[in-house]
Amino acid sequence: MVNVDTDALTLIERSKLLMAKGNPWPAAVMEIIANKSPPLQYLPFENVGEKKYKYLGIAGADFDVDTSVVIQRALHETMLLKSRACSITNELLFNNSKKTHNKIEGIKSHCTNDQLFDNTDTVHGSMLSITNLDRLIASVNNPTHLLMNQILYRRFQIWYTKNIDKYLKRIIDAFGRWIIVYKGLPIINLTEEYNNSENYNFNEFLEKDMLGNKNTTSIYCLSLSDKGIVGIQDEDMRVTDLGLLTEKPVYRTRMEWYVGLEYRDPKACARLRCITDEPIRF
Repeated sequence: MVNVDTDALTLIERSKLLMAKGNPWPAAVMEIIANKSPPLQYLPFENVGEKKYKYLGIAGADFDVDTSVVIQRALHETMLLKSRACSITNELLFNNSKKTHNKIEGIKSHCTNDQLFDNTDTVHGSMLSITNLDRLIASVNNPTHLLMNQILYRRFQIWYTKNIDKYLKRIIDAFGRWIIVYKGLPIINLTEEYNNSENYNFNEFLEKDMLGNKNTTSIYCLSLSDKGIVGIQDEDMRVTDLGLLTEKPVYRTRMEWYVGLEYRDPKACARLRCITDEPIRF
């Protein structure tokens, strides 16, 4: 029977519940994914059963480990899981369902019209303006997090080190890592492992730049909550050890997970684009 619940729980919370119920395999996998993917660490998920299958995409995969390295099977599977976590994160954040015919509408494609802001009026971008960042935050209902690339995040770390004030704090996440908080919003930073052609570093293409330059990035403000952006899944992740295959010399672990995003408020997210790699402007 499909387990349908009405509570939006993070992967860490679901992992603890499954472990308490004596189901350690999916619990361990959820913890690895949450540890590797900061966005998935904070995104709450609801079980919706089969009623919303048309909104779900395939996040699961098969993880094969060659028999020659079976002694280190757990290590290799963890590496494969971490790579899969990066792929899932990129899809949930940046997938354009209209272009790829995928069922998941990424957060980037949802930030349009009144929820899309330019950091500058020029076509080439400009250094991050704190005034514009505050305007971005004000446009989101019940904001919970900021999302940016690692280079911008480091500039906030420098700001914290040099100018400790009421707007910047540090907290420890569920895995013991220090993270910067701006005006009560933890900053999720995307490391280089989330690199892709349009969304990492300072290589976004701006439609209004007729020369086709790619030298800017974006910051997102998100409401990751059951009243904002919530992850949906058919049921809790299933993980099965299929053992040694007969058709080839590998041990296979199968993760079955069908997920999507639901936007319960038209102002659950917003994007500030046209930010160049320069010091923050106050």
